Amino acid sequence: MSSPNQARKTPILTGVVLMVVILALAGYFLTSKKANSSLELKNTVSTPTGYLNPTQTPNLIAGDLVFPFVRDGSIYLYGEGREELLIPAAKESTHENRNDNAYPFLSPNGKYIAYIEYSQGSGFVPDGTLKIYTVDTKEVRSTNFKTQYFHWNVFNELEFESETEVKNKDGKSIDRSASTITFTVLDPSSLQVVSSKTIPSQDRDERGIGDSPLFSDKKYIQFKNNGYYLDNLKEDKETLLFEKSGFYQFTGWSPDGRYAIFLRMKQNSDDIWISVDTDDPKLSKTEITIPYGVGGAGGDVSTGLKWYFNQGFVPYCMESIFFVDNKEPLELTHSSGGGCHNEEGFVATSPNGEFAFVKFDDRFELHTKSGKKKIINETIPLRKTRSTPKNLVWLDNNHMIIFEDTFGPDSGNPEEPKIFLFTREKNTIEPLVTNGYLSTYSAGVP
Repeated sequence: MSSPNQARKTPILTGVVLMVVILALAGYFLTSKKANSSLELKNTVSTPTGYLNPTQTPNLIAGDLVFPFVRDGSIYLYGEGREELLIPAAKESTHENRNDNAYPFLSPNGKYIAYIEYSQGSGFVPDGTLKIYTVDTKEVRSTNFKTQYFHWNVFNELEFESETEVKNKDGKSIDRSASTITFTVLDPSSLQVVSSKTIPSQDRDERGIGDSPLFSDKKYIQFKNNGYYLDNLKEDKETLLFEKSGFYQFTGWSPDGRYAIFLRMKQNSDDIWISVDTDDPKLSKTEITIPYGVGGAGGDVSTGLKWYFNQGFVPYCMESIFFVDNKEPLELTHSSGGGCHNEEGFVATSPNGEFAFVKFDDRFELHTKSGKKKIINETIPLRKTRSTPKNLVWLDNNHMIIFEDTFGPDSGNPEEPKIFLFTREKNTIEPLVTNGYLSTYSAGVP
């Protein structure tokens, strides 16, 4: 039996132990909160299936949103409700004499920010140096490549093209037969070339790189022997799809890697787009007719097809979604005129492939894969034309940022463009950043 003194000591000791535990837990949570206060991204592993795994949140930072943008030629990172200057511009620039940074995009796994650095004397439609910022180490590395634009693929690799120009004897005009274009896939970690293909500039429609697997089932499109071939490594099989004959162009894959899309070009006639179902043993082909003259004035570099789920796409210079089964196109806006750099601002499918954000003349809609649709609420009304808003970037499956304009303010449009946030669960669009965009000057891309 315990003594009275021992009985009195028991609650005292218990209270001391509880106080120690409480203080330890408080210290742990304070330390964790402090550790998470810096702008560091969560690392995730990308699943190369055309869409990211729905459990991934690649562009989240300690539970908060994060994304890069440009202001006055410098790159900023937005996160935790604040802006951090990452990469300052070398000095003040002009269209003809650029020293700025542009087109910062996060890799799907959130480890890298790739961007283009323009240097003095680049000119109005320049090629800039492709550079890579590593988020964890804050290290900036320069590649040996110059380009006007690039894409991250589902393997967290960079895809881009670069041109080597050779001048004619007059020293002014470009000899397209001697100049070359190289299509490259680059590993951002090692800066090693995964694959590349070089062609004469005059044959730039031969766009099938085809040397690297684009999807987990190891399908390739290759251009060789004057034809386009499908290589299926799972079945160790190669099939001729089209003999080129100067008319066919491979334009890309659907996000899930099922459909390969080709364009058959005809002068002064309707363009025929062809979807090839590569999951069908018979490789069935469906023709998609786009009426001649639909679109608008010519532009510079197309950023590629923009997909509505795996069902349809917005082509270069168009204002409608055209479907792989050739059903009636879905008309989006009716602005017409202007440049052709509109693909980025019409439709964007979420990383898990379950939702699509769609722009019309008078509204934005959210569509689900199952066919449901609803109008999205705007806290501040946005203009909706073929040219604005311009860039739609999903951060995760619940959030998307909307760039009102790709470019910064200038004498023709002095208004500072905004960046808006769409939150799917709230079904709202609200302003997030003022004076934010992707490139200070409108040169070379949309």
